[in-house]
Amino acid sequence: FNVFADVVNRSARLVVDQANYVKRVVFPLELLVVVSCLATLFQFTINMLVLLASLWLYSNGPPVTAFYMPLVVLPVVLLALGGGWLISSLGVYLRDIAPLVALAITALLFLSPVFYPVEAMPPSLQAWYALNPLALAIAQARDVLLWGVTPSWISLVWQILSSCSLAWLGFCWFQITKKGFADVL
Repeated sequence: FNVFADVVNRSARLVVDQANYVKRVVFPLELLVVVSCLATLFQFTINMLVLLASLWLYSNGPPVTAFYMPLVVLPVVLLALGGGWLISSLGVYLRDIAPLVALAITALLFLSPVFYPVEAMPPSLQAWYALNPLALAIAQARDVLLWGVTPSWISLVWQILSSCSLAWLGFCWFQITKKGFADVL
């Protein structure tokens, strides 16, 4: 969840804060979101190493399925890139979008199974979690890292394909709207 939240929250002012790249230098602006995502992934990697070390110290070690974690995180990264491109382009035209994005991310935190498993919810509400793009990734990350359960390959492929399409839509939106960035900034 933090990977997605960090990239999308940073994106709201990403292009506006780098106005020199828009006005004076020929620079591929779409790389700003990619660099932000890579910085977040570096922090995520450090956090994962600390988690794995603590699993080694306080239990029998991480399960073998922990090697699937990069595959589980891939759809979240793609979703974060697409959301980052969308929000960063909207942030140029709608300067006050940052507080709204932060509010939406906070709401998404409590609507995602971060603090509880999906199974803890009443059965009537569990179907609604299919609408949350992060719910399946969070549940699979918990299964892979803590319980030693192999991810569902069908769900994982579906997640990757849908995240790729959402990332592509965000990228296309960014490409369409970036033509007016210099005029607005």
